[in-house]
Amino acid sequence: MAQSLRKEVFNGLIWSFVERFSGQIIGFVAIVVMSRLLSQAEYGLVGMIMIFIDIAQGLVDSGVSQALIRKQDRNAVDSSTAFYFNLAISVALYLILYFGAPLIASFYGQPELIPLVRVVSLSILINAFVVVQKALLSVNIDFKTQTKASVSGAVVSGIVGISLAVFGFGVWSIVAFQLSNFVITGILIWVYSAWRPIWSFSYASFKSMYRFGINLTLAGILNTIYKDLYLVIIGKVYKASALGAYTRAHQFAALPSSNINNIIIRVAYPVLCRYQNDREQLAEKFMHLVRLTAFAVIPMMTGLAVLATPLVEALMGEKWHLAGTLLTIMSFSLMWIPMDSLNVTMLQVLGRTDLFLRIEVVKKIIGIAIIAVSVPLGLYALCWGQVLCQIIVLAIDCYYTWKYLHCGFWRQIKAIFPTIRYTLLMTAVIILSISWIDWNLLRVIVGTSCGIMCYFASAGVSGSRELKELRSLLRRERL
Repeated sequence: MAQSLRKEVFNGLIWSFVERFSGQIIGFVAIVVMSRLLSQAEYGLVGMIMIFIDIAQGLVDSGVSQALIRKQDRNAVDSSTAFYFNLAISVALYLILYFGAPLIASFYGQPELIPLVRVVSLSILINAFVVVQKALLSVNIDFKTQTKASVSGAVVSGIVGISLAVFGFGVWSIVAFQLSNFVITGILIWVYSAWRPIWSFSYASFKSMYRFGINLTLAGILNTIYKDLYLVIIGKVYKASALGAYTRAHQFAALPSSNINNIIIRVAYPVLCRYQNDREQLAEKFMHLVRLTAFAVIPMMTGLAVLATPLVEALMGEKWHLAGTLLTIMSFSLMWIPMDSLNVTMLQVLGRTDLFLRIEVVKKIIGIAIIAVSVPLGLYALCWGQVLCQIIVLAIDCYYTWKYLHCGFWRQIKAIFPTIRYTLLMTAVIILSISWIDWNLLRVIVGTSCGIMCYFASAGVSGSRELKELRSLLRRERL
């Protein structure tokens, strides 16, 4: 990889890391404070409507931004076409949710959901204004600009959410927290971004981008429906408080897993697209990312699983004990998402989006079958079913990387086996180090410290290739 590209990727990774984690950590701190002031049931109410918001957000873009990133000869007309499409579809979706709010409330038997749906849905309109700007910034691997906007949005929204929670606004403090983040981030993206839409819409350009993006969209929506189906089932079958605990546990687990995943994909996708016509180089870079991703994510998620209950109770209080137990299970599920996303991304790089919908249908049929079996067995069984499903999904997605790049499931497992070995040793050390401690906060501090030292020590003694590569990355010598 040329020196200029190494530097470009390194800077992209660093700023993407700063953006994702600084904003998320600030938001996470705000949520922890708010969780001490609000009930699980109040969080459960917001969780009930997220499936509708998430589906709408997926439809707004319809994969057009990904097509814009991949398009090598993009121009101002292409960008403006994507912008006006996103804006038009967002208005239509908001109106559907606005007038459909009573039906959603009736389904859950919660009349208070009507105004919640109508207000939270405003985020769809706000987000539509910045999708193209973010895509163009990603093309240039300019995550510094996005960092400044998202961190500012996180700080302001945290202040707004906590203030309203303190003054007794209940569930509306959560709504204000979410919307203020969208508003501030969106305004700053427009201020910092040099791109502005022109008064032009090309049907030919739209058709080209939509053809690429439609399968991504349908697959993404199917994935969203499946993911949020858990929210619907828990909200409908169990109590709102159980849903509140589930959403908080998922948020804890997603902080490391999903954010690292998004960081890697945001930087890797536009870079790997440059190698789309060189399969040998593409396979090499892919396996490189698999090893580095596993080296970072697997120990982090395993440590989170072991320390889940003391961590949740130390931060949010003993009333959230159920969230701690669910977090232990979820950590083993979300652990595999970054690797799975890398496999899926390779199909985008290769332009095989025609396979997305087919793959997602197969995976979701399997997932729904697992849900059907686990729901009668209780909430814990439902979550363990997610772990099983995620491993099966990874194996399915690896089939296509084996077919096109000869980087299948077992080759990837073999590549990350040293990481698994270091992680098992780390887990044993954490369990032994906290077994004599009763105070939750001290258990988290001691367990985390001992785990980190053990993991990096074992990796260093074994001459870990991944550790050496990470050191080189920090010195800007290698990807």
